[in-house]
Amino acid sequence: MKNLIKWLLRCFASPEDCRALAKGPRNRGVRIRIPQAGEAVVPLTLPSPQGEGFVVPAWVKVTSLVCQGTIPTSLLSGSGKPRAAAEDSRGPKASRLARLAYGLGLALLIFPAPGWAAEPKIIATSNDLLSLDWVTSQVLSNNPSLKAARANWEAMLQRVPQARAWEDLKVGVDVENAAGNTEWMAAQMFPISGKNRLRALAANAEASAAWTELEKRQLELVARARMAYYSLANAQVQLDINQKHEALLEQFIELSRNRYQLRAGMQADVLMAQTELAKNQETRRDLEKQFSDEQSKLNVLMNRPPGTKLPRPVMPEIRLIELELDELQAMALEHRPDLRMAQAGIEAAKARVSVARREWIPDPEIRFETRQFNPPNKGVVEYDAGIFINVPWLNRSKYRAKIAESQKDVERIEHDLAALQNETRGMVRDQWKKIDTAYHHHHIFNDRIVPLARQTLEALRVAYTTGETGILELINAQRMVREAESMLNHHAMDYWSSVADLEAMVGHRVEKPNGGKKP
Repeated sequence: MKNLIKWLLRCFASPEDCRALAKGPRNRGVRIRIPQAGEAVVPLTLPSPQGEGFVVPAWVKVTSLVCQGTIPTSLLSGSGKPRAAAEDSRGPKASRLARLAYGLGLALLIFPAPGWAAEPKIIATSNDLLSLDWVTSQVLSNNPSLKAARANWEAMLQRVPQARAWEDLKVGVDVENAAGNTEWMAAQMFPISGKNRLRALAANAEASAAWTELEKRQLELVARARMAYYSLANAQVQLDINQKHEALLEQFIELSRNRYQLRAGMQADVLMAQTELAKNQETRRDLEKQFSDEQSKLNVLMNRPPGTKLPRPVMPEIRLIELELDELQAMALEHRPDLRMAQAGIEAAKARVSVARREWIPDPEIRFETRQFNPPNKGVVEYDAGIFINVPWLNRSKYRAKIAESQKDVERIEHDLAALQNETRGMVRDQWKKIDTAYHHHHIFNDRIVPLARQTLEALRVAYTTGETGILELINAQRMVREAESMLNHHAMDYWSSVADLEAMVGHRVEKPNGGKKP
C-alpha cells in the first residue's frame, strides 16, 4: 500500500504539491477509514468542517485492512468527484492537488489491500474445529470391518485349545439278544508323540497372524481416515478460495461498470467480468459436491450416517519429516504387518513340518472291556485290557510326501517374505520421495508462486484503474492467483496423505500433526 501511494503521488502531483498537501492543517481535511473484512458495507458521506461532504459510492466494496489518510475537502465536490481545473479559482496547482486527492481516494476506497495479500495461512485458529485425533478414535471404535477382524482373531484363538486337546474318550456296549449277555468297552488314545502340542504351536502362530491382520486393518483404517480428513479439509479450503474470488470478481464487475458509466471503459469489460463470475459460481457447485463426497466418506469410516454434518476440519501446518530413508526402511522391516504375518506363517509352517515328522511315531490306544452274563451267573465276570497302535511304517511314501509338502510350504513362505522385504524397501523409498516432492511443491508455491501471482494481480488492478491494461489481463491474473492458491492446498493435502500412507507401510507413526478439537 505504501508503494502504491508513492506511485500515485508521482503520477498525480509534483514534489511541491506533495509537500503542500503534507503540511496542510488537519482541520482542512477528512479522515478516511477503510473498514476491516466482515464489516457492513454501506454508502458513506464523510462530512467536513466547512459543511461539504465526500460521498463514498455504494458500489465501492470494502473488504480488507484499515488505512487512514487526509484529503482536503475543499478539493472535492459534494458528489465525490474532483472539481475541474477550469472551475477551480485557485488555478492549476489546486487542480493537480484535486487529481492527487481523487487518485488517493480511488486507491484507498476501491483497491484496499486484500486479506489474501498477506502470507498464506492454511491453519485455522477457531475452537469449533474437527479434531483429527477424535476422528481416528471414532474409526477405531466403531468401524465394522475392524470389529470383524477382531472377531476373526478371537475365533483363531479358540483353535489353540482344540489343537492341544487329546482325542475324545470312546465308550461302547454290545448286547447279545439271544443270550442276553452284555459287553462294556472304553478306549482312550494317548498322544505320547506330542503331535497335539505341535499342532497347538501351529494354531497359535495362525492366531498371531490373525492378530497382525487386525493391526494391519487398524493401520489401514487410520490411514484412510486421515486421508479422508485431509481431503475434507482441502475441499473446505477450496470452497473458501472460491468464495473469496467470487467477492473479488464482484469488485471487478462494479469497477468495470463504473468505468463504463464514466466512458473510460467498454461494456465488454462488464460482460467479461460477469461471465467469469458465472463460471466461478458453476465451479462452486462442483466443489460443494466434492465436499459432500469427502464428508460422506469420513462419516462412513466412523460408521455414522453419511449425511451427518461435521465441524470445520483444519489442514495441519507442513513440517518436514526428519527421519532418514534408512531409518524408515528399518522401521518398516520391523513393524510392517505384512512382514510380521509372513513370519508368523513361517512359524506355523515349521510347526506343521514337525507334526508331519511325528506322524512316524504311533500314538497308542488303550482299551478296557468287561462282560456281564445272564443268570445263573450275575454281575461282571470277565475283564479284558488291550493296546492298539497304527503302523505308519508300512505306508512310507504317504508320510514322506507329507513331510516334503510341509517343507516346501516353509520354503515358499520364506521366499515370499524375502520378496516382501525387498518390496517394502522399494515402497518406503518411493513414498519417502513422494513426500519430499510434495513438500518441495508446497514450499515453492507458498514462498514464490502464490506471492508473485498476488503481486501480479495487484499491479494489474492498479494498471486497470489508470486505463493502462484491459479487463482480460486482470481476469487472467485473477485466475492465476486462484489456481496457485488451489494448488498450494492440494500440495498440502498430498503431503499429509503421503505421510499417512507411509505410516501404514512402516506400521508406526512417523509424524503427529496438530489437530483441532472433537465436535
